[in-house]
Amino acid sequence: MKIMTLVLAAALAAAPMAASAHSSSQPGTPKDGETLTVAPNLVRLNFGGPMRITVLKLVGPDGEVPLTRTDGMKPVTTLEATPSGAMAPGAYEIEWRGMGADGHVMEGTVDFTIAP
Repeated sequence: MKIMTLVLAAALAAAPMAASAHSSSQPGTPKDGETLTVAPNLVRLNFGGPMRITVLKLVGPDGEVPLTRTDGMKPVTTLEATPSGAMAPGAYEIEWRGMGADGHVMEGTVDFTIAP
């Protein structure tokens, strides 16, 4: 019983350290759920630690909008990309996937709307 208690205590103590090892997504531009009156001229994703972003897509009502990235493929804490296509009013989604400095794969989406 004493060994079980020690194992449980060690696991609980290590849990916050394991969670903090992962990079986390932070609010960027545009913010998730935001409604814009004009199309953004820059997409910015912020991370709590270095991330090597391997997939970055912007999809809207007329399909995928090409993005020009400024980071190449190096690890970044802030990723910026410029939409290089027309963005009509409607719902949009930024999809990203990457690898944190600890090797864990992370992914996420940011949804926003451009009002007519």
